[in-house]
Amino acid sequence: MICKRISPLVSRSGCGVDKLCIETPQSCDPSNSSSPCLFTSAVVTSTDIGLSLSGESEGYVALGLTNSSSMIFEEWVATCTTVNISLSKTGNHDATSVWHRWNSWFALCSITFTLQFINEDVKDVSVFFVCGKRSGTFFFETAQRNNSLQNAPLTKSNMTVEEVKGELAGNVTKCTFKVQRANLKRATNSDTMFEVILGTGPVNGNDLGALKVDLKTEAIDLSNVTTVITTTAAPTTTATTVPGGAVRASALLTALILPLLLTFTLMT
Repeated sequence: MICKRISPLVSRSGCGVDKLCIETPQSCDPSNSSSPCLFTSAVVTSTDIGLSLSGESEGYVALGLTNSSSMIFEEWVATCTTVNISLSKTGNHDATSVWHRWNSWFALCSITFTLQFINEDVKDVSVFFVCGKRSGTFFFETAQRNNSLQNAPLTKSNMTVEEVKGELAGNVTKCTFKVQRANLKRATNSDTMFEVILGTGPVNGNDLGALKVDLKTEAIDLSNVTTVITTTAAPTTTATTVPGGAVRASALLTALILPLLLTFTLMT
């Protein structure tokens, strides 16, 4: 007797109502085998996230999640007179709060100087969920990528996932699985707010070949099923490692806090 699945393993059913869906091309249907569709969906509960992934590849399809926190800066409080400036570190804060505090301080000083910040980037690692075929057989594994290295490969990881299901149909791979939010929190320091990556790549024996990114979103909340998805180009910042694991990222700093990187002539 031949058993056939009554409902497709991965589909658009419930998109925008019960689950968040992300796909390329836009509005494509992973249950329609006649057209290409790289697709993922997320259903968030209080304890876990149910994820699905579908796409066409001779090797693997991948879903990547990157902590959406932008940057954390070392904040220094300045006390200035016409003779000297003294600085004391008070902690790590986000860019907005740092800007407001420095901006308020500017009005009290009468001196010309340049400020330089160290970027403590928390987006060093993306976690990936990968399903594909190896020697004609379905496989599923987790991986990670070091985002501080240009063209870094996906390397296998041991994140625990549950209820993995998968199927192959030619070069189309589909899988569903659950991951505990606590596990994501430990791996990325976030459990629902992520930049999402969809991509494909070859399988080289037991290794994952180079990832081709087909879609990358801005930071989104996976628990908000009505989120309007905005894609973004791959980052072009050149980062240089500095002591303590900090990253000096000139392009990002210029975009976010350009006034702080200029030499200020303050109000007298």
